[in-house]
Amino acid sequence: MPMVELLVFFTGIFLIATPVIALILLVRYSKVRSELNRLNEENARQHTSFQRELADLKRQLSAVVHPAAPTSEKPLERPVVAPSPAATKVEDIRVPSPQVELPAPVKLPPAVSVPSPSVQPPLPSVPSEPKPAIPAAGKTPAEVKPSAPVATPQTTPPSVPSSQPSAPRIPAPKPQEPAPIPPASAARVSAPTLLSAYRVSPSRPTLQQRMKTVSAIEETLGTNWLNKLGIIILVVGVALFGIYELGALGPLGKVGISYLASAFLLVGGIFLEKNERYHLLGRTGIGGGWALLFFSTFGIYHVEAMRVLSQNPGALTLDCALMLLVGVAMAFHTLRYRSQFVTGLAFLLGYTTVALSQDTVYSLSAGVFLAIGLVSIVLKMGWFELEVFGILSSYLNHLYWLYRILGIEGAHGRHFEQYHASLALLFFYWLTFRISYIARSIKTDFEEHVSTLAALLNVLLLLGVMKFQSVQPELAY
Repeated sequence: MPMVELLVFFTGIFLIATPVIALILLVRYSKVRSELNRLNEENARQHTSFQRELADLKRQLSAVVHPAAPTSEKPLERPVVAPSPAATKVEDIRVPSPQVELPAPVKLPPAVSVPSPSVQPPLPSVPSEPKPAIPAAGKTPAEVKPSAPVATPQTTPPSVPSSQPSAPRIPAPKPQEPAPIPPASAARVSAPTLLSAYRVSPSRPTLQQRMKTVSAIEETLGTNWLNKLGIIILVVGVALFGIYELGALGPLGKVGISYLASAFLLVGGIFLEKNERYHLLGRTGIGGGWALLFFSTFGIYHVEAMRVLSQNPGALTLDCALMLLVGVAMAFHTLRYRSQFVTGLAFLLGYTTVALSQDTVYSLSAGVFLAIGLVSIVLKMGWFELEVFGILSSYLNHLYWLYRILGIEGAHGRHFEQYHASLALLFFYWLTFRISYIARSIKTDFEEHVSTLAALLNVLLLLGVMKFQSVQPELAY
């Protein structure tokens, strides 16, 4: 019959804890999903800016590279510009004609007539000077400004007899021609590359990435969940071994085996935790070792099959002091790792093992010590999810003990001896978790929601358990 009651108790814990766990997981999932969406948007934004910068770099690179290419294209463009040299030739032919028209103004002859008494022999040289038609040269560059080479050959003729070697200078200006026009055409050619740079198809996960996702799920199940399940089964198995009486093995042998198993788990977990490969396994061992050590200390007085201390107030006080000492040591040691998993596993397994063997109301004092240690950790680390499970474990353990004494209907107006002690323990539970709510330090909205949920559970479970054990139902709510 006790096994059936135990199964019913665990089923009730599971049914009550499942909605809370689902709510917490849902909130966390929504936060992770929103964070993932934000990161995806940021990644897309950075990808777009990267493509834009890449397109600009391509355009600049093509603008630098293309000026070399137009040299090969010049011969194709030369036929279009070919009439310009012809025009220059025509202009050269026209030059004498304006020379005939230009002498028409008689401005030059009066200037020549001044030296006529003594310088008539140079008069034949004077007409040679009008040949360059210096005033005409002023007109020709104005007309032929687009074709630069026309101006240069006319400047050289003033010294035709002495500067004939300047004729080879005519091809010299030719390399200056390609400089201004080609860059514009090169920029126009590279402009269409911008359109192709923005056409980027969205990346799809490869087969290797999908396989990594599947293997990550398998690794999580194999190294995380099975690991936790194994340590829970081991700790509960050792606790059940200590609870049931065996004729071949007395209380001292059971206590020795229990302490030996807890020391093995604790020391082995500390050793394995230092190795990166067995990091998770080591922390699981640490949590299970502390839970089993607390149960062993609890059992030396409160478990009939493991009792090695005599039943008197002094032994009870000693056992309570030892439990408080183990609880404080458990809290401080698990805080070294700053892992909610290690601390939560140690305390929740401690609650579970205590629930397996509750004979008297004083055995519920272990729940008070666990609650004090748990609240001290919650206030220091801000792990309010752990406080929710601590509240559920404390009140449900107490309710299970009342169920074993009073039955399924509760007190129902019947007085029982442990009523005042039970009421005092319930008050300590409520006060401990109420102090946690008052002295809390909230940093995020999620912590605010979880802490508020813990405060509501503290009040509702207190009223529910007091209703179950009420000896005067007419005074109850």
